[in-house]
Amino acid sequence: MGKNFKSYTNEQLEYFKNLIEGRAPISWRAWWNKNESILKNQLSSPEYARIKFGLVKYAYKILNANEINVKWDASSEKESYLANVDESCLDEFGRVKESVKKTLYNGAGGKFLNGENEQGKKILFQLISEVKNQPIMEAKELLESMEYEGEMMVDSGIEVEFGKALLEAVVSFGYGNDLADFAVSEAEKKLNA
Repeated sequence: MGKNFKSYTNEQLEYFKNLIEGRAPISWRAWWNKNESILKNQLSSPEYARIKFGLVKYAYKILNANEINVKWDASSEKESYLANVDESCLDEFGRVKESVKKTLYNGAGGKFLNGENEQGKKILFQLISEVKNQPIMEAKELLESMEYEGEMMVDSGIEVEFGKALLEAVVSFGYGNDLADFAVSEAEKKLNA
């Protein structure tokens, strides 16, 4: 496996370094779309699978194996987060579309984008109030989604206030249901970290 790390061109390694340091002009998804066929022909099948499914974290390993020192930080987390966002939500640069951000969680995302944070929070807490009356499996899915996105936003530095509000809303669901308690607990831990 180690020798496969040497299969990458200097240009590819430079992109990985810029990406992880937060200086790349396009995110992983946009770069992947432009380079997938090249990599498929360039790399062995196992190495191609590793980079395809390992995404940004695997690119970080490649850099380290090539003795290119980079620090994993909030910029790296941001790019790792974006690499996992559904492609339909991204623009040509691999960044989340403004139109998508505005519609998140019944429009709460739009309120945060416009600096109307208190109104955004009200929408989130209303959403939690409504989900308490839904079947627990639906509530569990929403809570897990909100917790994950909130955590990723906080860790990556993308929309930090919105991320914290998502976590606060999840915590407001409260404990008492085995299926929902994990999301509540994780959100609480993140807020208290």
